[in-house]
Amino acid sequence: MTRRDQIAWLIFCLILLAAGYLLFMLFGGKAVDTDAFNFRVWFWSNRTIDLFVQVELLFAGALGVSVIFSSMKDEGGK
Repeated sequence: MTRRDQIAWLIFCLILLAAGYLLFMLFGGKAVDTDAFNFRVWFWSNRTIDLFVQVELLFAGALGVSVIFSSMKDEGGK
């Protein structure tokens, strides 16, 4: 990526940020929706779902690493 491309991407990102800020200010700047806030309160008070998903992701990651290592071991033994 050339220097000119980097500058073009930087300008593009700054324009997007400015447009987002202007739209935020145009619509009154209300950042918290009551329905979303109620969901957030419910979700953080019921951490069972969060912990269950984290355990599943940890197990899936460990299983994936073990599959990768076993395939590397099989390739090295041939």
